[in-house]
Amino acid sequence: SSTAAGKYADVPAAVDDRSATRRAANLASPRGRMDDYSWGRTLYRYRTRAAIDAAAEYAAIAAELGMTPATLAMRWARSRTSVTTSLLGATSLAQLEEQCDAFDASAPPLGRDALWAIDTVHMRNRLPLWSADDAASYGSPGRGGIGEIVP
Repeated sequence: SSTAAGKYADVPAAVDDRSATRRAANLASPRGRMDDYSWGRTLYRYRTRAAIDAAAEYAAIAAELGMTPATLAMRWARSRTSVTTSLLGATSLAQLEEQCDAFDASAPPLGRDALWAIDTVHMRNRLPLWSADDAASYGSPGRGGIGEIVP
């Protein structure tokens, strides 16, 4: 997701941004789907506190390895023998090039320590997308941020 890639790490998604000026600028020139009300409101699950915290931890691992979070994600996918296809979600040519470079056959695989660090973040919160840390703000019991039924 773009959260894991760090796209919204410093500036929140337009749908969440409390700065009217910045929100308007990002709606006019979106960085991705979360800066568009038609998609952004449905993708709130990628912006839970747990998802944001996990993304920050993955970004720290990537920085330690000298790569971007997106490259780390693609290199991790490349390391999984059960993964047969990786879907790229580039919104610019630069992102597409970065994601394709992650599959460069000459790049060494991620080491055991890197894979363990990634697994450790995952094991602390296996489903950060479904962590509703702001459920009390939804207004009606049993409903999510866009009105969907929450079991």
